[in-house]
Amino acid sequence: MGTDDLSVKFDWEILCKNKVLCTVGWWLTFWAGAMNALTTSAVLFMRIAHLTGPVTDQAKYVLTNPAMAILVTIIIISFITGSFSATKALPQLGMTYGLLMPVLPVLLAAGFVYVGFYVTGIYEISAGRYVLAMLLAFSTGWQNSITSQGRIGRTTHLTGDLTDLGIALAAGKKKHAVFLLIKYSGFLIGGIIGYVGGQAAPVLTMVGIATGYGTTVLVFHFRNAWSTRTVRKEQVAYNRIQ
Repeated sequence: MGTDDLSVKFDWEILCKNKVLCTVGWWLTFWAGAMNALTTSAVLFMRIAHLTGPVTDQAKYVLTNPAMAILVTIIIISFITGSFSATKALPQLGMTYGLLMPVLPVLLAAGFVYVGFYVTGIYEISAGRYVLAMLLAFSTGWQNSITSQGRIGRTTHLTGDLTDLGIALAAGKKKHAVFLLIKYSGFLIGGIIGYVGGQAAPVLTMVGIATGYGTTVLVFHFRNAWSTRTVRKEQVAYNRIQ
């Protein structure tokens, strides 16, 4: 759900501006939606950005397919581990480096796919598939943890956001409802791009997602730094006049 508390410790200061918050939220959910669609339709054939479906799959496969049950369990544990690790690392890394960390496991996963460690069907089992599941679920768990501890809120899945959307609409909170709709559109459009890219060129699409995600983080990092510096200069000038 995130928070709109202005005392959030690790957020970029520019996220206090609603337009910036909506833009950042759109891009981060866009990249997560793209990655989830790619892994659902190619290379892994499993969802890695949220756990509701995988937990249902886990219940089914425990009874019918032990190898698939292990795969789904790896996804669940890796997502939780990513979230745990991000929370522990956030005070040391800060917002920017915290958000950049998921780029590394995604690029590593792309390397594994490039050398042939992927599957072409949902029930195919291989060591490479287990490795991909671990890396990609860890990355999305990490991202979701970082954004969930600030104003942006969840960025890798929509169940909570769409619940919040219904609540916001019922309560007449139009600004918050618009923000949640913007994130929904980002995940949807990202999903379309991820699906098409996964069918055509999965490795290039994975690299593109990692690069685009990292670029998004850096662009807003430098924008935040510039905005913060400008505000401080204006404050110093004002103090001198006083």
